[in-house]
Amino acid sequence: MGKRSIRRISTAADRVIKAGKLRRGVDGKLVAVIVSGYDGDGAAALCGIKEVGGITLAQKLDTAGQTDMPESAIESGCIDFVLSPEDIAKEIVRIASME
Repeated sequence: MGKRSIRRISTAADRVIKAGKLRRGVDGKLVAVIVSGYDGDGAAALCGIKEVGGITLAQKLDTAGQTDMPESAIESGCIDFVLSPEDIAKEIVRIASME
């Protein structure tokens, strides 16, 4: 999948993610998860999270009740893992135990 141009509308999820004043070198200590939801909410901020060393996860489309948010996230090209909700939980536990 290639990178998709993400529209620059500031959504609620984007504002919350950006409010963290991201800094370089978070070394996997910042994890963003995009799950079922409407519109592309949150997708625009994902590349910024990746740029500072964060880890990004999106829900598999076939497990999402509404695919807009995870689909936009996946199409952004900035997702590390595309997983079922159960596997997202396992991956977060794995990431947290890496310290």
